[in-house]
Amino acid sequence: MKSTIILAAALLLVGCKTKVNGTLDVSEKLTLNAKKETIQLAAGTYRTQLQFKKTKKLVLKFRDGAQKGKKITLTVPKGVRLSEYNGDFALNSAEVGQPYNLKGHVDTVTKTSGLHRGVESCHETVYRTHCRRVEGERVCERTSVSVEGRRHYTYFYETDDRVFELTLEQPETGAKAAMFDGSRRDTRTVRLHSTGCITAFSGYRYGYRHGGRWGRFGRHNH
Repeated sequence: MKSTIILAAALLLVGCKTKVNGTLDVSEKLTLNAKKETIQLAAGTYRTQLQFKKTKKLVLKFRDGAQKGKKITLTVPKGVRLSEYNGDFALNSAEVGQPYNLKGHVDTVTKTSGLHRGVESCHETVYRTHCRRVEGERVCERTSVSVEGRRHYTYFYETDDRVFELTLEQPETGAKAAMFDGSRRDTRTVRLHSTGCITAFSGYRYGYRHGGRWGRFGRHNH
């Protein structure tokens, strides 16, 4: 059976590892290949964790019971890239290295929050020009100093709610032998706009103050 895959998202699995907690519902007695052993599973529900390891394999890790800590590896054929956001795929038993065919489905719903405002500290280099009279001549020196300020910004939260389903099927009949069902939520901050660094000198770059002229590079005394 030729493997088939439908990718419905532009984002593919490119991270080192993605972990999804869920349960493995076993419909009938299973025999699965683990590292250096076989694992027998009776019908029932098992707390498991699905791990995407780059694009090379999927791993089911048992989180409790007699099988706690043991891992079942489902290999991914070379050239097949699985989406971790949206998509469906089907692989046969020879491809995944298990006695069962594998079907998978990933669905993602993305939600955004309202706008928020924030303030953060920042630093800016300010240039100052100091002038003085030396033997009747006006001598000016330009120096720089780092001053602390504040930066205002707007942002919102973007949340991905993802559902992962993996089904193990009998190769001959297509009957469901077991199904993993898991979910994962990821929230990230998206910054929309931020001001420049506002310091005590920001309002003095142009205009006048205290009888002296403030130019682009600082205050000039006459």
